[in-house]
Amino acid sequence: MKIGIDCRFSGTSTGIGQYTYHLAAGLSKCFSTQMKVTLLVSQNHLAAYPSTVRVRALPQAHRFVWANLYAPWVMHREGFDLYHALDNLSLPLFWPKGQTRYVLTVHDLVPLLFPNSVKKQHRYYFRLAIPRLLKLADAVIVDSDHTRALIAKRFETFAEKVSVVHLGVDTTRFRPINDSESIHQVRKRYGLGNSPYLLCVGNIEPRKNLSAVIHAYADILRSAELDPVPRLIIAGANGGLCNDVLALPSRLGLSRHIGFVGTVSDEELPSLYAGASVFLFPSLYEGFGLPVLEAMACGTPVITSNVTSLPEIAGDAAVVIDPANTRELAHAVIRLLTNKTLAKELQQKGFDRVTMFTWEDMVRQTLKIYERVYGLERSQAD
Repeated sequence: MKIGIDCRFSGTSTGIGQYTYHLAAGLSKCFSTQMKVTLLVSQNHLAAYPSTVRVRALPQAHRFVWANLYAPWVMHREGFDLYHALDNLSLPLFWPKGQTRYVLTVHDLVPLLFPNSVKKQHRYYFRLAIPRLLKLADAVIVDSDHTRALIAKRFETFAEKVSVVHLGVDTTRFRPINDSESIHQVRKRYGLGNSPYLLCVGNIEPRKNLSAVIHAYADILRSAELDPVPRLIIAGANGGLCNDVLALPSRLGLSRHIGFVGTVSDEELPSLYAGASVFLFPSLYEGFGLPVLEAMACGTPVITSNVTSLPEIAGDAAVVIDPANTRELAHAVIRLLTNKTLAKELQQKGFDRVTMFTWEDMVRQTLKIYERVYGLERSQAD
């Protein structure tokens, strides 16, 4: 079986980048004479892979060009039996399908559910393309039961194609940090001093619900129940419609208490998680919610939302709140910071929870889908 993998995001620090890297690296360990894997990677985001896989470096390009020009050209030259697109929209819509079977990973339906959080052209293309891509794919992989249910509701015709394959967390990278110097250096890097801090990680955009976090933080300060009062640290790139969030601390007179630190490097992120007193992730919508598991793996108690995929991922290892209720969020923070027994209990439950989400399991389940799709191709050829 000749397999082509869309690795355009390999080498990036996004969730899709982690998914891409761990799938490609895992497949490279499953090499056999019956399976030959070729990775289609961007020249701008090269990563090191074992020699058991072939790597085809292609010019950096917009996803539309990548999916409808570069990928089908390589498919034609290589004669892939199966091609796996990892980025929602990266199957060739405008190219004859031929002999190659398609697997598509859909991480979320953000452009349909939160259209203002993406660029207008992406929003319109997603609406146009996603039903056609679901029809074109021979199998569809999603990250959560919640996303599978959304697809079944909105695109009922294609529901039988959809399989849930959870993402994993790399516990060799995300783990408790016993090296106090590492945490000290991260604190110094971001001007945190020795004070405790609450942490949010994710792009600054409306669905991340950071305005509610900031208002809840204001409630915490007004309550005067915490001494010392932790700072609020928000780590992530500026996304669509971020200006209101960035301006809110100043409007509320909280600028000296709240820090926006931008994108944190892969090397520093585990220490930033491990140094936090509480990790806050009250998002309004997530296809999976990888930062929840990353924080748990680092031993940090988590507060997250009771909506979309997040209860599915967090289980009983986090405090789960209504993301629209800022007082509930504020109360949850105060409760965790004043109840050391509860914080310790959640820390241990978090360690147990992350063992249920491994990249190795993700690779094994994906391989089973490949084998099923390839078997379908052979049975139809007979």
